[in-house]
Amino acid sequence: MPKPFVNKVMRVFGSRDIIESAERPHNQLTIDHKLPRLRWDTESNRKLIDYSNMDEDFIREHFQLLKKSNGSVSHNLLKSRTCEDCFRTGRRGKPFGINFFYAGGPKWAASSKRDPSGCVGCGWYDFALWREKLNEAIKTK
Repeated sequence: MPKPFVNKVMRVFGSRDIIESAERPHNQLTIDHKLPRLRWDTESNRKLIDYSNMDEDFIREHFQLLKKSNGSVSHNLLKSRTCEDCFRTGRRGKPFGINFFYAGGPKWAASSKRDPSGCVGCGWYDFALWREKLNEAIKTK
């Protein structure tokens, strides 16, 4: 990713690792495409690497910041392995073993393996929204 884009993302998100909700130095963060690359089609590929034309709303919608490895496994690697397994088996990931989906269920339900709508509801796809919806569900119980 080009440096100007990286700087823009850091301005948009600050220095907060979305999973642990912890402030980190920029060199300890990875910019993550919410939609896993293995799910990209031609149009997604065109839009998700056109870094010079991305505004702040697009960045908020399509990216999140994850912790890089500090000697242990990085959140980006955990997400990647989970998404690869989902792509292969059709079983959606459960962050930290938490069986909660704010949309859909534990099985991939999109019409195509490249349909991004199948990721919606999975915590690995949009961790901030997943946490928000999980907290809402806990409050109502």
